[in-house]
Amino acid sequence: MSESRAKKKNIKSGIGVIFKKIPITPKIIALTVLMSFVLWLALDNVQGPYIKRVFDNFLIKHLNEMAMDARVRFDNHVGLYNQAARLIVSQKNFYDYVSSGKGSRDGKSGIKHYRELPEWLPDASVMRKFVQVRYAFLMDSAGNIMEAYNGGHGSVPDTLLNTPDMLRKLSHNQSFMTLIDGRPFLLTSEFIKDTAGRTLAGIMIANPLDGDFLTASQGGAGGANITALVTMDNPRIIASNRPDILPEGAAFKDIEREYVVTGKSFFDWGASDLIVQLLSFMPKKEFDEMSKSIITVTRLMRLVITVILVASFVVISYYFSRHIRMLTESIVGFSKYALGIERTASPKGDEILILEDQFRTFTEEIIESRERLKRQAEELLREKTVYLDNILHSVNVAVAAVDSDFRIKYYNPMAEKIFGYKASEVIGKTVMDIHTKEKVDNARFERAIEIVRKEGQYKYFVEQKKGEETKWIDSTVTGVYDNDNNLVGFVLISEDVSERKRYEDELKIKNQQLEEALADVKALSGLLPICASCKKIRDDQGYWNHLESYISAHSEAEFSHSICPECVKKLYPEYYIEMQKKKEENKNES
Repeated sequence: MSESRAKKKNIKSGIGVIFKKIPITPKIIALTVLMSFVLWLALDNVQGPYIKRVFDNFLIKHLNEMAMDARVRFDNHVGLYNQAARLIVSQKNFYDYVSSGKGSRDGKSGIKHYRELPEWLPDASVMRKFVQVRYAFLMDSAGNIMEAYNGGHGSVPDTLLNTPDMLRKLSHNQSFMTLIDGRPFLLTSEFIKDTAGRTLAGIMIANPLDGDFLTASQGGAGGANITALVTMDNPRIIASNRPDILPEGAAFKDIEREYVVTGKSFFDWGASDLIVQLLSFMPKKEFDEMSKSIITVTRLMRLVITVILVASFVVISYYFSRHIRMLTESIVGFSKYALGIERTASPKGDEILILEDQFRTFTEEIIESRERLKRQAEELLREKTVYLDNILHSVNVAVAAVDSDFRIKYYNPMAEKIFGYKASEVIGKTVMDIHTKEKVDNARFERAIEIVRKEGQYKYFVEQKKGEETKWIDSTVTGVYDNDNNLVGFVLISEDVSERKRYEDELKIKNQQLEEALADVKALSGLLPICASCKKIRDDQGYWNHLESYISAHSEAEFSHSICPECVKKLYPEYYIEMQKKKEENKNES
């Protein structure tokens, strides 16, 4: 059992390795094709029949509408025959013809027959604008046929030439459909009266309800639709506009198997002793081909959508796989150049799985590097702390730091020396505790803190007496701010300036003594009035004094008398010449 499980595990592991070595793009393509195929089958089994059903219903509805239009056109065409009869009897040539007594029976047959249009009918140009008249009969006032017009190829049916009085009455002023010699006919008749109201004559129009009639009734739309007149009992084709497809007399049950039939309605226009239907036909083969073409188009659309979908997924997968590879290479590069970890090149295969492995390894490296950096930072912090502590222990100023609650956190040795408290005595205590012990006014401390909050620092100078010893302390309080510029504490820096204060006091005394000595020094100042000729100077009492006497009296200067070369030349010329000769001799010797 254990061997079987191990074997299955090895198989799964092997499949996983193979699966991992396949790039993601082929996987997405295969998955997309598979899903598209499944979706295709599902839609084809669901959407295909639904589309066919919807299209069939739409087509049948369209055929019903076409059948109703065909029925309306047929009814309108039937009504035109009665209108044509009324129009013919209202023509002047018809009235002139019958009132002149021209209308009469042929002597041989009793009825005069025409193949060309007779006088009592409008000419051909007018007739073409109305309906197609196959047979037209001119009747006397009693309804007896006197003349007959045959617009067809065969002979006039005998039944029409001997139309029963009942049929003439039924066709009067309306279109009436009936069977003549077993064939359906449309009959309509109209009579004309003279000025006295007496009936002069009449006309009866008869047309067989055949394929030509149906084609004419549908006008331009007839070619697009197959129509036929079908009897109700033992249904058979009476007439159709496509006798080559639906021949006269064909059984309806044989046709119904091959055609879609719509428009099962009875004629109710005018009068009729026929029970027939005007039906529209569409070959089922054509019907099915149209349905299949719609389904084929739908399948082609699905195929195009599938191809576009597959192509889109290929492009998208290639785009993402490319960026995933770039991200993987970036991770490898970052590990190598930023973390200093040499990594092997990324293997080929599923980019997401490779990225997952690389990211997991990268995460482990980041954690390891973070721990290493943390240890280095802690070591560096310890070194910096020791170094800074050594500096603060070595400076000749007192440094004390408090937090935002004014609790003392740092107190260097010089602070112990200046303030007289050991660090162990004040660390952890508040400034207010020390002030209470020293009987310091806390109001002054609060003012100092307020100034620091507003201006950034506060300076003060105090005299400290302990016994006979006097110390002068120069202090500065500044704020401590975090990275967000929030005030988180305060630092007090104090310096013992007692010796400097003594030197300053001694210097002050010396300066005062010097100022007093200078006050006693005589000095010359201002404008001196001097004689332009003898060079005597006038004093403040108005007396003229020799220059030497005046300067000696007003300064510490003393005079020693001599004579300048110019005066020697002027007063003692001989001596001047001799002196110049000696200078020349000394110059030549040198």
